Amino acid sequence: MSASIEAVTPSGKSLPTTISDGRVLGTAIRLIAIALGFVFLRSALAHLANPYFFLSSVYDYQLGGPRMGEAVALVLPHLELVVGVCMIVGLWPRACLSLAAGMFWLFLLIQVIAWMRGLSISCGCFGASGSETIGFRSMAFVGAIALTATAGAFAARR
Repeated sequence: MSASIEAVTPSGKSLPTTISDGRVLGTAIRLIAIALGFVFLRSALAHLANPYFFLSSVYDYQLGGPRMGEAVALVLPHLELVVGVCMIVGLWPRACLSLAAGMFWLFLLIQVIAWMRGLSISCGCFGASGSETIGFRSMAFVGAIALTATAGAFAARR
C-alpha cells in the first residue's frame, strides 16, 4: 500500500511523490531496533567490564536473596549482549523487540518498587560511571525506551 503526497513548488507546480508505507514502517522498525540494540550493547559491555559493581547494583535493589542476585548478575549482561547484537544486525527483529520491551518494562517496575521503598540507589544501567540515582529522570528514561520498544514490537507484527 502506498500513500501519495503532493508537493507544490513556489511557482505552483505540482510534484507528486509516492511513499511506500511498508518501506517507511520497515525503516522505522529497523532504526528503533538499531538504537535499542546499542542501548543494550552499552549496558552489557559496562556490566561485563565490571561484574562486581553490577552484582552490587543488583543487590542494592533488595528484591531477592544472594542466589537470585548472582543469577541475575550472571545472566542479564549476556542476555543484553545477545539481544543487542541481534537487534543491531537485524536478526529476529520481532522477537528481539518483544523481548526488549518486556525487559525494559520489568526494569521500570523494579525501579518504581525501589523508589517507592525509599531506596536511594544507583540504577546500575551503564556501569559505575554511567548510572544515576533512581528517580523521576531514570524512570522516565527507562519508560521512554520501554514505550519505544513496545511500539517497535507491535509495528513489527504488522
